[in-house]
Amino acid sequence: SDKENGRYFIQFLYDENKEFDGIINHLQKKYKKEIFNHINVSSSGIYDTDQKNFSPSRSILYDNEEFFKSKNVENSWLCFDFKNYRVVPLSYSIRSPNMGENGGFLKNWVIEGCKNIEKEENWKIIDEQKNCEFLIGRRFTHTFSIQDSSKEEFRFLRLRQTGPSYNGNNILNIESIEFYGRLLS
Repeated sequence: SDKENGRYFIQFLYDENKEFDGIINHLQKKYKKEIFNHINVSSSGIYDTDQKNFSPSRSILYDNEEFFKSKNVENSWLCFDFKNYRVVPLSYSIRSPNMGENGGFLKNWVIEGCKNIEKEENWKIIDEQKNCEFLIGRRFTHTFSIQDSSKEEFRFLRLRQTGPSYNGNNILNIESIEFYGRLLS
């Protein structure tokens, strides 16, 4: 770990030979089955009424093909609460689900950070993607650099869909997401 401004942090930089080996993966290795005591994964809603099959927690299970699928509503989102940690995100990877050609692959979204979730206006957009073509296909993975270079610390990170997917609906489908950057306790 490193120290800056009197605080310790661990830095996780993206390595193309080690996809999905970032902040969340580190916490999973550290806490194993207790991971959800340290990260809470929530969403705007889950597809159908099957809470188990498309659960938001699936988005951080990297070693299987299960995926998260939201309800068909505008601005669907997936949120990560790092609880006792703070994250300075520098990049992130997303893997598309194993779906057919008409799969609702992610097209338009923002990554938002928040220090305190009590007010909706506390969310700050730190990255935006429009008409993205990198995730069109079964289990396609792409890593995106965070556009906002202020290097702020956040307790909460959220992926929010800002327009229809490639099949025209507002269902947010992702198999996996991982963040890279600094982790502060």
